[in-house]
Amino acid sequence: MEDLHKIINEQGNYSSPIEMYEVPGHGEVNQFIVDRLQSSDDRYLEKIRSLAATNKQSSLGAPSLPIMGHRAVMWQRQNMSSEEPARETSHIFSHIPEDQRFAFVTELLDSQDKQMCMRAINALECMSSAERSKIRNIIRTKLLNIVDNQAGIMDMDMLRHALILMRQTPIVGRSEIRERMIKHVCHLFVNSDTRAQEEIVKVIFDFSAGETIKWLDLMVKNANIDISLFIKTPLYKKNNIGDSVFAREEFTKTGSETTLLGGSLKEKIIIRHIDPAHFLSWKELYEDSVFWRDHGFDYVPIEPIVSYRLEEKEGRVAVFSGVLDLNLAQWTSVSNLFQKELDEQRQKILRALRDRGFRHGHDHRRNFCLRFMRDENGKPRLDVSPRLYMIDFDQSVST
Repeated sequence: MEDLHKIINEQGNYSSPIEMYEVPGHGEVNQFIVDRLQSSDDRYLEKIRSLAATNKQSSLGAPSLPIMGHRAVMWQRQNMSSEEPARETSHIFSHIPEDQRFAFVTELLDSQDKQMCMRAINALECMSSAERSKIRNIIRTKLLNIVDNQAGIMDMDMLRHALILMRQTPIVGRSEIRERMIKHVCHLFVNSDTRAQEEIVKVIFDFSAGETIKWLDLMVKNANIDISLFIKTPLYKKNNIGDSVFAREEFTKTGSETTLLGGSLKEKIIIRHIDPAHFLSWKELYEDSVFWRDHGFDYVPIEPIVSYRLEEKEGRVAVFSGVLDLNLAQWTSVSNLFQKELDEQRQKILRALRDRGFRHGHDHRRNFCLRFMRDENGKPRLDVSPRLYMIDFDQSVST
């Protein structure tokens, strides 16, 4: 393997190989990776290759088994801004004389019925620019009245309604609305269960990138809410891993087995137990930094291999891999932030794999994970696009 300290491109256009393996916020885990890559200790590798060859030979002539399909997860947004009500509102508007449409929408907004308010919002696209501007100011006034006349803290239903209304207010003046609403948002978030917190996150991330960041900044300042909560991997959501360094728990998933670690390794390293042949294809792909540099990457977009060992009794390889943030499917279910950049990164990775003749086996969005850049305090940065990594190589094949 090439000298990892050597700069690949003499003009300095590319990172050194070591820098290509650094995962933002991984701290000492990055050093573990570098130490392994620089080490000549291949005590398990020959045995792994031998076992992979043996398994391949014994599988010749055996009937092939269909790869288990992955169950699709349908995310349905239960609000009146969905496509169907918008189409219905447009149809109704086509039967209303143009000179009466403004009054019609104003009447809808005056209603105490939230559905009627949502129909008014859907009707905005059917109005002239001047009329839309007037309606947005009416919405702003209505929203401020809702916030100022609220007795106590808003419930979740009212908060969701208020945040949806806010998306239709003029951008100028939104800071005043945020300042008045932030106590409701923070109180509900801090005192809610995980499901309700996720609902609040979804509504906030429906704003533009700049607006979302302003909301998150206020939540941090007013309630000391950790932004990491918004992007954390779901691996540990249903698993009660303790603080003991030796705490371990098997994680149920389709395909290979995964062991979650506790203590100081929690949310940093997991163990994947996979077939030797699949491990070798993953390792070869991960360690070829030149390949990824040549395909326009300044980092290796593959699940990090921190260490590995052979489980001889089970005939598998235990791969210690670096934990990333939430997966692409989960991110796009709550936010449009960075969607274009992430889609481009995913297609770029898939094109590179096709050029290499590499088959992942299940390259859906749940097997692409984000990794946000971190600030000097280790907190995720939402002002720059995150990196994207391909994960889960238990069906991978190199040709």
